Amino acid sequence: MRRVNIETPEKDIYRFTFEADAQELENAVQAAYLRSRDQIQIPGFELGQADRAAIEKEKGESVFWYDAINDCMAGQMPDLVEQTIVELGLEPVTEPAYELLYASTEKGFGVTATIVNKPEITLECYTGFTAHCKPNPLGANDVDHYIQRRRMMMTKKLDQSGPAENGMTAVLDFEGFQDGVAFAGGKAEDQPLELGSGRMIPGFEEAVLGHCPGDAFEIHVTFPEAYPAKELAGKPAVFQTKLKELYLRQVPALDDAFAKRAGGVDTLEEYKAQVRQKLDEMRVENAMNRARTDIVRQLGKHSTGKLPDLLTEDAYQAQLEQLRQQLAMMRKPLEVYLEETGTTMEQLSHRLRLAAEEQVRVHLALLEVARIEGLEPTEADVDAEIEREAERLGCTAEQYAEQNDRRTVRHSLCAIRAADFVVAHSTIVQDN
Repeated sequence: MRRVNIETPEKDIYRFTFEADAQELENAVQAAYLRSRDQIQIPGFELGQADRAAIEKEKGESVFWYDAINDCMAGQMPDLVEQTIVELGLEPVTEPAYELLYASTEKGFGVTATIVNKPEITLECYTGFTAHCKPNPLGANDVDHYIQRRRMMMTKKLDQSGPAENGMTAVLDFEGFQDGVAFAGGKAEDQPLELGSGRMIPGFEEAVLGHCPGDAFEIHVTFPEAYPAKELAGKPAVFQTKLKELYLRQVPALDDAFAKRAGGVDTLEEYKAQVRQKLDEMRVENAMNRARTDIVRQLGKHSTGKLPDLLTEDAYQAQLEQLRQQLAMMRKPLEVYLEETGTTMEQLSHRLRLAAEEQVRVHLALLEVARIEGLEPTEADVDAEIEREAERLGCTAEQYAEQNDRRTVRHSLCAIRAADFVVAHSTIVQDN
């Protein structure tokens, strides 16, 4: 592959174009075929016995192109992009975004790599901010709620052979269908459900009663008229269900023995005092973190400079994806969330875009503080951070480095050090 063009479609946006000729594409396609042919079966051939011509005739000429082009890019593009960045003296604040331009047997293929260079940011000031540390009051039931959660974490599972009864927890796989078609949000695997809790729509939990682990059965229900997802409200559905596990929860008694196990103290009263102290420390720590965040946000507000649209768009998309993932964990479609919160998609987008712009501006301001104050990490510092993150995630440093751009790690360290510097040179007022 070779670089053939450099463009700057707008200020601080750089687009590099690279090409591979027809022979390089052919070599990569042949390598992809040899690597994957053992797993391919087409009519008239045994598994793994079809030659490349037969496979391409059956599945199309470009059947191996995706893997071939990815192989070429993975093997060459990182170095080519880095060489160009160094040659131009750039300081990217994003990882390259790749786009395939064309691919053909006659011309090979072309691809672009787009980066955002660090925009010019001016700091009106970066020290002397003030924030207030005001811990939230401890609620009357906070200690009891904490202890109850701790008891639930220490619950023992007593496996049951069935039949299922109220009070037992059933572990289910299920998928919902309307008129034979699966609907969004109606599928779950290894879903625990305490029977009799009323968590599911009417009739669902009742239909599980009497079944034993290993049973597969249908649950016929009708969604309530007031169900949040309007496309399901008032309509019948069938859930194909399998009961995989059944157990009772044995919650430990709230006594001195529990206190010794949970807190290493002799009495329940001592444990409650221990929990109260811990919650007090946590609320002060949380208040301090809010104050630190407030100071850093003030830094962003005291910075000026135009932000490239591509940079804020990437941050917006990341925030939207994070929200979608959080909702997915709750098995709640975005449309249901919008309806429950009385928010339109336009209002949500506006809010997330403002947050994305603030996030980007604060990050760039912190990088500028790091530059001014000489807080940039050394290569050894970056290596140490990669080792720490790899250990935290349970992978090797090499595996972590493959998935995380080294420059991104460096910028993260810069931002952390700069935030510490700005906070240390500002004032946090302790409010009672």
